[in-house]
Amino acid sequence: EQQLWDLQETQKEKNGIIMVNFASMLVTKADVPANVINVADHFDHIKKTIGYESIGIGADFDGARRYPKGLEDVSKYPALIEELLRRKWTEKEIKAVLRNNFLRVFQKVEEVRDTLQDVQPSEVEIAFENVNHDCHLDLKKIARTMSNVLNSQSRITAPNLTILCTVIIIPYLYILTG
Repeated sequence: EQQLWDLQETQKEKNGIIMVNFASMLVTKADVPANVINVADHFDHIKKTIGYESIGIGADFDGARRYPKGLEDVSKYPALIEELLRRKWTEKEIKAVLRNNFLRVFQKVEEVRDTLQDVQPSEVEIAFENVNHDCHLDLKKIARTMSNVLNSQSRITAPNLTILCTVIIIPYLYILTG
């Protein structure tokens, strides 16, 4: 749990974004059906702990097997928006979650890309004992952690892994260039 808190704090410090996943097993316990209210609870928690500027929607409609009742596909987003409005979220906060936060992060990604355009990638292998350094990721450790979170009902597809890696790697781009 401390590692998740540290990651949230890093996201906030580096102006990053946490994409809220709608997979029912991640919204509630695997055996408890999820609903729109449960998803909104996650949004409220992130807003309370690190701010609405750090929230995006990463529904995972191409990978999860079950979705919260009332959020089975994108056409149901109005139900989530209605629930957030009921909880006194402002129009500015909701626009940020739906669009502006994601655009802000990817504008920064493009800026980093442009500044590194002429830099050749390093081909030097990082020794395993150095992998846990702040500047490096231990993807095997992340994979082990994720396998503990995911149960046999879920599956990781190539798009899901890409999204997962993107969300994890973006803050480290900021660290490396910040």
